[in-house]
Amino acid sequence: MPPAENPILAIAAWLGALTDRLRWLSPAAGAAGAIVAAVLFADITVARGAVGSVVLGLAALPEIAAAWWRHEEEKANGNAVAEAQVLLGQALTPLADLTASLAQGEANPNGIFARACQHAAASCLVPFRDRLDVRALVFAVSEDQQSMTCVAHSGRLPKSEGFRQGTTRGNSAFKVLFGGEPVHVDDIAEERLRSPRAWMGSGNGYDTFITAPIAVGEKGYGLLTVDAPGPGAFSRTDVLLVQLVASMLAGLFAEYANRRREGAESDG
Repeated sequence: MPPAENPILAIAAWLGALTDRLRWLSPAAGAAGAIVAAVLFADITVARGAVGSVVLGLAALPEIAAAWWRHEEEKANGNAVAEAQVLLGQALTPLADLTASLAQGEANPNGIFARACQHAAASCLVPFRDRLDVRALVFAVSEDQQSMTCVAHSGRLPKSEGFRQGTTRGNSAFKVLFGGEPVHVDDIAEERLRSPRAWMGSGNGYDTFITAPIAVGEKGYGLLTVDAPGPGAFSRTDVLLVQLVASMLAGLFAEYANRRREGAESDG
């Protein structure tokens, strides 16, 4: 939920979140308020009656704050879902169209492939449009399956040098590719505290990253990676977005490989 605009709303948000998390707080406040009010009303005077009314009102505050906080959370989550749908449409629809163009045999497959990879990299940065320190990269596996080259870059410089099998860093990248599942490392330094050789060679200018394989079945074509200098920059939603874009890229990579194979056969 967005930050409260004034101290009263800030206190209400804090109390509402606390009451929502500690479900016993509202009944306990109500019971305590009822007991104190009963004592005050037992020997009623104008002053005691006024104090008793204030006590009952204060006892109801946690539940009122919790109800308001839940309403604001629902509004924020609804806005987030709507924004996510827009982002997915912006990211995935053009990739589907470009993949269809390749499948239909349109001219200039190299140009279509390059445009699609660049669009995929740029799409991964849309949730971070106010930040200049996030970087997205698309890597393609070489024909001999020994290296991966960066074919598209968006965001923070510099462009990656890629990966080569036989190096610690390259072996880690190919392990992700062949593993078939996205990897999210929230803090590289923390990972190395648990395992000193974890992600050796990685982390040049960044402390956290998401990487997802671009693969169809057991056939790996490359990686889609997003990284940032500060640990904890990415959420589970960001991981899902990168995974979805990588899945769409996989179909395009496969179609591009078919076009290149058909072109080689016709030339032969």
